[in-house]
Amino acid sequence: MSLKTNKFNTIFFILGAVALCVMVYHIGLDTIADNIKKTGWWFAAIIGIWALVYVLNACSLRVILRDEHTPRVSFWNILKPTISGYAINYVTPVVALGGEPYRILELRRHVGGKKATSSVLLYSMMHIMSHFLFWFSAALLTVAWLRPSQTVIVTLGFVALLSVAGMIFFLKVYRNGLLMRSIRIAGKIPYLEKWVQGFDGERLEKIEEIDRQIAHLYTCRRMDFYKSLSLEYLSRIVACLEVYFIVLALGMNLTFLDCVIIIAISSLLANLMFFAPMQLGTREGSFLLAFQGISMPSGLGIYVSLITRIRETFWIMIGLLLMKLKIDK
Repeated sequence: MSLKTNKFNTIFFILGAVALCVMVYHIGLDTIADNIKKTGWWFAAIIGIWALVYVLNACSLRVILRDEHTPRVSFWNILKPTISGYAINYVTPVVALGGEPYRILELRRHVGGKKATSSVLLYSMMHIMSHFLFWFSAALLTVAWLRPSQTVIVTLGFVALLSVAGMIFFLKVYRNGLLMRSIRIAGKIPYLEKWVQGFDGERLEKIEEIDRQIAHLYTCRRMDFYKSLSLEYLSRIVACLEVYFIVLALGMNLTFLDCVIIIAISSLLANLMFFAPMQLGTREGSFLLAFQGISMPSGLGIYVSLITRIRETFWIMIGLLLMKLKIDK
């Protein structure tokens, strides 16, 4: 690991550790212990579910990374920055503020800077696109499963249209790249214009190469594109088991389809409030509204949000420890 990479690794670790302490303090050690005890052995199952989610996420990234021109990277060296990257994302105010640069720094040691950058950007776009696909399918499921009122159907129709628009936008980005278009737009914005003009020919050539690598996945490796997207989408479905296990621990009667709808509603609301530090307050409110939306007690939503906080705290701790684990395979 280079001195520069090690420096950034340490910075990310310190920021994550501070945020983790803040999160634990906000929840309270007694509250954490009491709720783990209340959930019982189901809490171990919840932790295990997210181990599977991260494995699916890493598989999705591996599909993007692997092509005929790229050195083979061990699954461990993909899984490790995947978990740690999400840990950093959890504790930053804006989604993916720190996790993506960290993943690039880790992966460039194995595949080079341009391939690491394009692959991580592709994975981030895949992650967002799977959000839209998940919300679209959940909107259709809600109409078919719950048969809501006409007002709710109109709202779900808007969500479905928004999701389709998002997927169409990302498909265009996959075909044409992302960075050069963003730079051209930035060049027309006051205060950013001078920054863009400072790019020399060599830097622009590197950016164009990254864009070509981004477009290559969709235009030349279409099956890999759909495979990566399917793995990301599957990870979202698997993550819904978390709510299912929590309500089972409380002896409540909810179907898995109900839990899919709950996660879709809560994730949509939480992403609309992406700027909130560590989603403090927004997650609790989104779960409360989600449970009210399927005519369940709002208090159950608060409890579920608390258990997800505790699970998240556990995986943040694991992610931070992995950042300092010097094992390459």
